Formats: sequence, structure tokens, C-alpha cells
Amino acid sequence: MGNVQPPVTQYGQPAGFYPVARAVPTLVPSLAGASSSLASSPAQMPFMSPGNAPPRLINTFQSPAGHPVQVYLLKNGHRVVIEQTRDDIVSLRTFINAGSVNENPVYKSALYSRTGVPSGLAHLDEHCHFLKTQHYPQKNTWVQATENLGARLNASTGHELIQHELTFNKEVLMPMIRQHGESVLHSFYDPNAIRQEITNVLNEAQESIHDPDQQVNSKIWELLFERSGFQSLGTRKDVLNSTAQDLTRFFQTFYRPTQMMTVISGNIDPAATLSAINREFSANPARSAPPNNAALQVALGPTEIRHATIYNPKLSAHSIVSLGFPGPDLENYRDRAAVEVLLNLLGSGPLSTLQQLKDTLVDPKTGQKAIHAVDISLEPMKKAGAAGVYLQAQPGSEQLVSQAVLNLLQGLQQNPVAIRELEQTKNQIIYGFEKGLNDVDVRTMLMGMEMYTGKADKMLPQYYLNYQQLIKNVTPADVMRVAQRYLNPARYALVYGLPGRAQADSGNRSNYYAGWVPGGTL
Repeated sequence: MGNVQPPVTQYGQPAGFYPVARAVPTLVPSLAGASSSLASSPAQMPFMSPGNAPPRLINTFQSPAGHPVQVYLLKNGHRVVIEQTRDDIVSLRTFINAGSVNENPVYKSALYSRTGVPSGLAHLDEHCHFLKTQHYPQKNTWVQATENLGARLNASTGHELIQHELTFNKEVLMPMIRQHGESVLHSFYDPNAIRQEITNVLNEAQESIHDPDQQVNSKIWELLFERSGFQSLGTRKDVLNSTAQDLTRFFQTFYRPTQMMTVISGNIDPAATLSAINREFSANPARSAPPNNAALQVALGPTEIRHATIYNPKLSAHSIVSLGFPGPDLENYRDRAAVEVLLNLLGSGPLSTLQQLKDTLVDPKTGQKAIHAVDISLEPMKKAGAAGVYLQAQPGSEQLVSQAVLNLLQGLQQNPVAIRELEQTKNQIIYGFEKGLNDVDVRTMLMGMEMYTGKADKMLPQYYLNYQQLIKNVTPADVMRVAQRYLNPARYALVYGLPGRAQADSGNRSNYYAGWVPGGTL
């Protein structure tokens, strides 16, 4: 199981394609390796017979890597995306259009009403899918059986998206599809095992909420969206009080076929693969309900600046300066591409302006370099987005560093970027994207993240398919435009992470995470 992780940057980051980004956290990756399981359970629901209705082909396209892709709709509304390649390694993922945004917020905000779903429940439920299932009633035997077949497995819970994933050799394709369906649809919720698993979730949360990077990430999220970056972990009280009945209701509400999509890529027989996936997932009964439109909302006013300071004793050799800005949403393709180019001009590669600033900015008070490291991030979501700049700074130089970054952004608003520099950056981004396409897990992730909402225009992953051309089309005027609209020095969130004794932070939003944020009280 992992800690709260910051989101990856978008497609074109050259440094390893999807390098770690730090400005705005979103996922809580887990491999729930410890307990849960049996009483009130989706597996005990009266599943519908698959019947004779065959899957319906609703689209075909060629992926940017040149592979044929087919999109099918099962009779219950579950979508299936099959990419046929020459890769002997197969990536299999199921995406659920739900997440911690569907839970009660951990603190009151006019932007989010209570939903009746306890905070942290989506993450706890994710753990339960790895523990006991209908055909693996002993704790952890599903994980053992899956790993014995050579699979790598994981899952993650974000604000707006849940995913379950397996990676394996093509020789075990059929048993892996069965294992995947078993875990996703047939987990047991045993009250005794849930109590044990809650302990594991709380221990995981304790590690996360004391990590300085994650504290700063969470605070940026809170200031931008009035939604805690630790929302996926829930409040201690809610997690402790979660029941098998809560988990069953969560499954029945959000694991509806029309809110789910399975993506698979590898050297596979599409017809046989579709038949096997249909066998597993068409048995999930269709349940009528409106689409899940819950989404994060930007909280900053048009010219609003929010600031907070976090103190953490684990910081000693450096402090943290993190700036977060509202970003484009998932469907604003043109702005997404332009912001990616802008962020790369700022912070990716040895010639970027932030890297140059890192090499040259000296604090006159100490004579030492003010910046130790630089990172960038971009996280598009359903109705909002977040762009971020993260820096490790010399303690005492935080104001100097943040002002220098804001000055750079002001310059990008007023002065067009040089054509040569722009073209070099775009070529670098496209190279990183094309290199990343060699990774089967990257391809399934990108397709799923573009298509999971289930909207009609998401039957094709348009941004993914047109990515290279969208990047090529970015002009100096586009860079100036998105600098003014998004990375604007008049509208941002700023968080300092400073060395020092843990205490309630200065952002006036610490106690809503009572019992978890250092200095909070139950």
C-alpha cells in the first residue's frame, strides 16, 4: 500500500514521461495487503444472467502508437476498450467514475454539500477489493493466487477517479481476466476483517499526514479547491465508524456498469478477450441512477491570493515553496496543450527558466544558492484543473524564491517566448510522449483517464489521439494567453513548508482535519 501521492504531470514531460509532480496531490495508491471481507457483500447480490445480448461495437480508432483499438458496450452499459499490440506484457485496468469527491467533505465549504457517504470510504473500499472475495474467502488468498501467476497489481483512489490494475504476461490472459473480475465485482465485506483493515488504513494515513511534501501538497489543494488533499484518507472518526453496510452501499451506488470502463492492451486475441471480459462484467446488474457529475470546483476568486505555512521537523536541509494555480479542465484540449508547453518552458529541462533560476539565484543575506530543486505539475479534472510549481529552497530564502517565480510568470504574460525556444520545448515534449507510448501501462492509463467520464465525446480519447498535433499547434500567443488566464501572479495559492516543530499551520484550515494534521485535536 502506498501513501497519498501527488499527481503525475501530463503527457509531454521529457524527464521519464510522467515524472513525479508535487503541487497538487490526488491519488491514494494502494495494494491492500492486509485484511477485510465477508458479510454484507456485492458478491451476495442477485446478479443478472449475462443473457444472449452480445457486446456492441461503438467505435474503432488507431492509437498514437499505431495500434488498432476497439471500443465496445456491454449489454449492462459497461464499456470495454481493447488495444491489440505486439507486447507480450498485458495491461488490464478498470476505471470507476467516482472517488472521494462523492464523500462528505472533511470540512465545511459552500462548494460541497454532504453526500451521506463517510469520508475515506472510497479508499477503504479499495482496500477491501484485495482481501476476501467470493472464490477466495480466506484473507489475502486472492492476492497470493494473482501474484503466483506473475501479475503486478495495484489500485488507486483519487478525488474523481478509482482504478484497479493488473499487469501480466499474455500467457495467463484468461485467468487474469477472471482474477480481475473477481476482485472488482466480488469482494466480501466481513465486519471483523473490516475492523482489522481500518487499522491498516489509519496507519497508512499517519505516515502520509506527517510527510512534509504531502502536507504542503494537501494544503495547496485545500487553498485552490477548499477540498483537502487528504480527503481520500477521510477523517479518523469517519474511518473508525465505517461499516460493512456503508461499504456495500458504496459499491452498489458507484460500481454501476454505466460508470465503469475496462481497458486492456497487449498481444491478445480481441475476440477471445472481449468474450472473457463480457463473461465477467456483464453479470454486474444494471442499476438506474443519474450520471455521477460530482466534481472539484475552483475556490479562488478572480484576483484572489491564498497563503499558508506548514512547519515540519522532518525538514532541515531545505524548505518547500509550492505555488498552485487554477488549470484547464479535461475537455479544454487547446488550453491543456498550451499550459503543458508553458510549464515545460518554466520547469522541465536544463534550459527552462526555473532551472536557470535555480542555477543563478543567490540569497544576498547568506551568499548561498536559494533553490535546491524544481518540479512542475498539471492535473486536469472534470470541471477544473490545477497547475503547480514546486521548489526546494534554502531555509530562510522562501520569500525571495516565491517572488522570483512570480516575476518569471509576469514576464511570460508580457513577453512572447522566442520561437526557437518554443519549438525546442515542443519537440522535447513530443519526444517524451512518444517514448512513453512504449510502456503498455502508460497507454492504458492515458486512454482510461481521457475516457472514464463516459460522455459521448469520450468514446474517443481525443486529447490522447491528437496530442502531438495539439502540442505542435501551440504558438507564442497561446503561451501568453494561458499565462494570463491560468498561471497568473494575481490569482494563486502559495504554501511554505518550513523546518520547525509541528504546529497548526497559518492557513486557518488545519482543524477541519482534526486528529490528523499536527496540532489538530479530536
